[in-house]
Amino acid sequence: MEETVGGPVTPAQAGSLFVFLLFVVLWLYAEQLRWRAADAHKEHKGDTELDVLVDKKTGGVRTPPRSPRSPRSPCVTQQSTGFIQEHFFKLIAMDHETLHRNRENLRHVVEMGTIVLWLYVADRTTIISAGPKEYIRDVFLFIFLVLTVVASSYSTAQGRTARLINRQQTEEWKGWMQVLFLLYHYYEAREVYNAIRVFIASYVWMTGFGNFAYYWRTRDFSAGRFAQMMWRLNLLAFVCCMALDNQYMLYYICPMHTLYTIMVYGALCVWRGGNDSSLGIWTKFAACTALVVGLFEYDRVFYTVFAPFEYLLGYTDPRRPNPNTMHEYVPSSPSCFAPPPLLMHLLQRRSTFGIQFTASHSARRFYFRAGLDRYVWIHGMICGYLHPTFENWLQAIDDKGAAVRRTIRAAIGAAAVLIMVAWYNTIYILPKLEYNQVHPYTSWIPITAFLILRNITPTLRLKSLGLYGWLGCITLETYVLQFHTWLLSKVPNSQPIYLLSLLPEYPLVNFTVVTSLYIFLAHRLFRTTAQLRDAMIPHDDDALLRRNLITLALGVGSAWLIGYTVTVVAETI
Repeated sequence: MEETVGGPVTPAQAGSLFVFLLFVVLWLYAEQLRWRAADAHKEHKGDTELDVLVDKKTGGVRTPPRSPRSPRSPCVTQQSTGFIQEHFFKLIAMDHETLHRNRENLRHVVEMGTIVLWLYVADRTTIISAGPKEYIRDVFLFIFLVLTVVASSYSTAQGRTARLINRQQTEEWKGWMQVLFLLYHYYEAREVYNAIRVFIASYVWMTGFGNFAYYWRTRDFSAGRFAQMMWRLNLLAFVCCMALDNQYMLYYICPMHTLYTIMVYGALCVWRGGNDSSLGIWTKFAACTALVVGLFEYDRVFYTVFAPFEYLLGYTDPRRPNPNTMHEYVPSSPSCFAPPPLLMHLLQRRSTFGIQFTASHSARRFYFRAGLDRYVWIHGMICGYLHPTFENWLQAIDDKGAAVRRTIRAAIGAAAVLIMVAWYNTIYILPKLEYNQVHPYTSWIPITAFLILRNITPTLRLKSLGLYGWLGCITLETYVLQFHTWLLSKVPNSQPIYLLSLLPEYPLVNFTVVTSLYIFLAHRLFRTTAQLRDAMIPHDDDALLRRNLITLALGVGSAWLIGYTVTVVAETI
């Protein structure tokens, strides 16, 4: 059956285009002012390299005062400048000085908009052709092995200290898992499905581990820090939903990590005094486990709690309006976790909550995806809490004599390998449906074994593969972009079933070209998202943050109303 590519233009899409064109005009005007200022400066000051501003009142040129700047790492970003609340309305009024000061911010907005416009052209029009997927195991393995050999040969990096589970190591871990995750989608490599489930669990483990380590160490529970995390996790997905007419749950990784980030934040933010004692921390771990049991082991409780967010978390693939129960398996409340009679009576009174608890519930995809990794984030928090203890143990082993040290390491390594082999032979080889049922309770086993083997010696802790570490920094961008510029769906809200095909007669050359474009765009979006976060989300000024968010919400609402007006007028013409 022939499909209709794209779909009717929605108010959100029309509003997004209006905002993009508005910022293009503002940025071009800011660039024109800069060129004028540069020409005027050459006339008055010669060929100096000082920045200049155009005085709107006199038309003259003046040099702005410079504030001292300390050198900083390329990975460290600036603090917020209050871009929205302080400057947005002045920008709309074409204030010259404001345009000059925010020229870089305008450029970042235009760059992001241009990339999203490309996504629309590639995935919602017939301009770019789509090719079929084809799984060739040899090519799948060849690409990963060649990339690993190159990374090992030319990008090996050494950290400053042999810390346990250090930042370089986790970025490398994310990088090579993401490569396999993306190749799995590109080639439809269904035979490695169970491995992909473990990789996704590893990402969720790192959410628990990394966020716990940060909040427990810094005690930074500020609204600014929390808002920056939400911005990082959701901005790109939100923009793609607006511009491409998709539901939020199409990019299920984003809401899933958002949920568990909020849970980690809540666990440590509530009853902060408990963070200072072992009893308090373990009590929080127990409470988190009880919360997960209550939410996920009883699916009706989950649907009741998340009923207010059904519009946000619901998902229906137009190509699969009836989900495949063999893939998205949703168990009923298991007998080993039978609810108390009173709770069961309340849950059975569907009219009390106004929800139909059926397998076709629109939030079912979220229940399935989040439920697969419902416990592993707690394991990550536990590892984060015990991290200093584990480091002391490793240091004690490193300080022993050579023979004793090697014996202990060999014993620990052998135990980890045996556990991994046992897990593989009893759990990993299960068929997809059966594996999904045991995955939530067993995914911590291969993760723990891998971490033991990866950190067993100081050399392993010091060394990392820089190429995979670089790719690990842009995992969120590569995840979202794969739907629209590496793979294609050609239909709003549908899973990508095609490949971006620029050179259809040369599949391997096409893979090289589109992958290069895809990674370049992901890297640019990573930089742009970070820069816009620093401009719009202040860390230490809650009042400014509140005003910024209100102004941003009003701007989004106004853009939607403009888009709605445009679409209504267009329909009547």
